[in-house]
Amino acid sequence: MNTSVSTRINLPEGPVKGLRVTGYPVRVASFDTHMEAIGLFVESLQVPGLSISNFRSVHHFVQALTQYEKLQRTIVLSCVISESDSTLYGVNLPAAQNLGIILKGFPPVVVDIQHNSIVRGRFQLGQVVERVIIPSRNVDISLATGGFTDQNVITKLNEHCQAPDRQLVVKNEKPPPAQKGSNAPIDWGSFQNRSLNNLFKRQLVARGKPAQESAVAERIEVVDNSRGQEFIPLVKAELI
Repeated sequence: MNTSVSTRINLPEGPVKGLRVTGYPVRVASFDTHMEAIGLFVESLQVPGLSISNFRSVHHFVQALTQYEKLQRTIVLSCVISESDSTLYGVNLPAAQNLGIILKGFPPVVVDIQHNSIVRGRFQLGQVVERVIIPSRNVDISLATGGFTDQNVITKLNEHCQAPDRQLVVKNEKPPPAQKGSNAPIDWGSFQNRSLNNLFKRQLVARGKPAQESAVAERIEVVDNSRGQEFIPLVKAELI
């Protein structure tokens, strides 16, 4: 069981100065104003209406810090490496029934985003739904809870469409081969095999092996497109 205590650091608006991050998983190498953060892993970046966890690269993390520099930002740090191999986007949903996004499949995949969608810019086509959380209604469903089909997810979202704290957690990952799905307590067949190779490599980084990339946040203004542009959801204060 993960009993680690997270460290939360609130960042002021504007460029982040004196922060250096390195490696994968992304880790704090130095932070002039927060010495307690050195050596910890970046668990997530939180802004109003959105949480991004398990960044795939230093550049992805810096890209998000830069895009949201006019918003209140919180970096959540931990001494424990995330078990997920995918970046997760926890998107808060407005209290409305028609979100303007279409989910299909098992697990559900975002297959269409209508041009007038009230959450346009927060999702992209092909994202896989990982989890639905509605704390005020005691709702927390995922593949592990069973019955995680498109219809069940849509029904749950519609049933609680007026809840102010609905959150849809998605990831940028190709879904496993299409399956019929079920309402069984646990859909064992839906789980993908984890790569032990990837986990082993990440543990080597955690033990101090040479990192392959590093960056000082305040010096990076343009993301190197040769590394591939990562998805950063659009967050507008007036939509939250």
